[in-house]
Amino acid sequence: MKLAIITLSNFALSYAWQWNEGPFQNRLVGSSFGIPNQDATYDYVVIGGGTAGSAIAARLAEDGTASVALIEAGGFPWEDLGNQTEVPGYTWRFEAFANLSDTNPTVDWDLETAPQQNLGGRSIHYTAAKTFGGGSSLNDMGYHRVTKGTMNLWADLVGDDSYTWSKFLPFYKKSTTYTPIDSVPDESVNFDYHKPGPLQVSYPPHRQPTNPFLSRAFEKLGFGKMLGNNGGLLNGYAYWTYYQDPEAHTRSSAATAYLGQALKHNHGQGLHLYPRTQAQKIVIEGGKTRAVIAQTAGSNYTITASREIILSAGFIHSPQILMLSGIGPASTLRKQGIEVVVDLPGVGSNWQDQPYVFTLLETDAETDSAIITDPARLERARRQYIESRSGPLTSPGFDLVGWEKFPPSYRSRLSPQALALLDSFPSDWPDVEFIGAGLAAGNPADPTNNRLFALVAGLLVHDSVGNISLTSGDIRDPPVLNMNLLTTTTDRELAVAAVRRVLQLADSTGIVTNKLNPTDALIGSDIQLLEWINENVVFGYHGSSTCKMGKQGDRSAVVDSKARVYGLEGLRVVDASVLPFCVPGHPSATIFALAEKIARDIHCSYQICSVTGGGDHDEL
Repeated sequence: MKLAIITLSNFALSYAWQWNEGPFQNRLVGSSFGIPNQDATYDYVVIGGGTAGSAIAARLAEDGTASVALIEAGGFPWEDLGNQTEVPGYTWRFEAFANLSDTNPTVDWDLETAPQQNLGGRSIHYTAAKTFGGGSSLNDMGYHRVTKGTMNLWADLVGDDSYTWSKFLPFYKKSTTYTPIDSVPDESVNFDYHKPGPLQVSYPPHRQPTNPFLSRAFEKLGFGKMLGNNGGLLNGYAYWTYYQDPEAHTRSSAATAYLGQALKHNHGQGLHLYPRTQAQKIVIEGGKTRAVIAQTAGSNYTITASREIILSAGFIHSPQILMLSGIGPASTLRKQGIEVVVDLPGVGSNWQDQPYVFTLLETDAETDSAIITDPARLERARRQYIESRSGPLTSPGFDLVGWEKFPPSYRSRLSPQALALLDSFPSDWPDVEFIGAGLAAGNPADPTNNRLFALVAGLLVHDSVGNISLTSGDIRDPPVLNMNLLTTTTDRELAVAAVRRVLQLADSTGIVTNKLNPTDALIGSDIQLLEWINENVVFGYHGSSTCKMGKQGDRSAVVDSKARVYGLEGLRVVDASVLPFCVPGHPSATIFALAEKIARDIHCSYQICSVTGGGDHDEL
């Protein structure tokens, strides 16, 4: 078998083999695609083929009774970037972070924030996927669930106990199939489910050489060892689970899992994909959404929904499309000459994301950074992967993650305002996340250094809130992204504490010989350290809440607990934009589960189903 970075001529070719054998051998490949520039009608139209959009479209089409159009502005990741999105060890190639020139325009919207005054006027690149599978096709592949208290808070805020941990957990389970391996504690108890889900969750066979040292550091600082990150508790340290095929050791994503499964089996006959097609606006008549104006190759046409439209364009583009369709803050719409259909002030507001800081360290042992800094090592790793699906390319480059609330020695130095903010979150909500990354590079003084290691601190408690607004009434003009990162005094204070803690973790590993960024000279005082943070902080790229879910009467809410847009019939929003808050850690597992839940809610709107679940629409 050979591994090559190639570009397929189109998505259909990549799946042709599946339809040339077995019971589907007579099915035409092109039957899975809509015809561009030709008006069409479907039961459901889904705008956005990302994590949530691909999952919900596949579920709505799976019983073969409904027709579904899935519109995606991008193409297919393997078509645009060959195997770079499929091989776990290549994930670092998509981590543009603060580098405005390091983007992948075929799969990324190439957006940047407005200048952040509190960060010295910096604009930060915001990675936003433009490809089938969305973020699940490009991100670091880490899968974890939130805490029990997180989901119970969600249920309280939206007035719906179906979001409590015990009732939401089955949707987490429904989306996945878990495969344990011998070298990591078996977490099957957290994935037990009566049938396999589309998303493969497992571990790479390769272990980071820094794991023993990082484990020792966690334990030295009082972190307990957890079974895993999926039982509703995030307090301690554990091995990551990844959405990764346990045999091929390739990425499992919304595109490969949900769409791949849908297109391979009979239920995909009702699903039509519209790649490289952008939704221009939603057509609304008499208080009901009727159709989507779509554009492919510069030509507009109409895709009508006889039942519902599901907007899953992501936390940036979902509010943009709503506003361009006349749904949003009346003052913003009138400023752009857009007729106000529904005045919803919450559209585009409440943008929440997590500040992350990367520290770069030099160690006294070789790390997996060698596959980035040493071409010969990368070639050896490629041969390992090709010949035996082993070696560092089977891993996204980080194994261990730690979660904690600041210990007493840190809390004692915090202001009353910072303590009040920390205490306003659920008791099991972690304050900080720590990640050890062996795939690290970036020492300009010695670009061939293969002893590099990154420790990452993510601040999971914060109160800075941003917004997204229109620059014009044209979908082609990117919206204004005003994050307001670290704008509050408490956020800045907590960011300093988080970096102090991660540097303490680094010192506790016993292998760090040199701090490359920040250097010791930059961390002498909190003022110096904050200055370094302002120059280096980036997002977690976990943006959320710009169309937030909330109770009737909450003027900041955009959708109800079933993701239905207030003031309209036939329109739902299902993606990270509807989260009532930015969940602790990485949201993709929760987005998959949310898509499963809302798909069940939609099915229940049109057919009989039980009140307790959503397996094949009527049971979990």
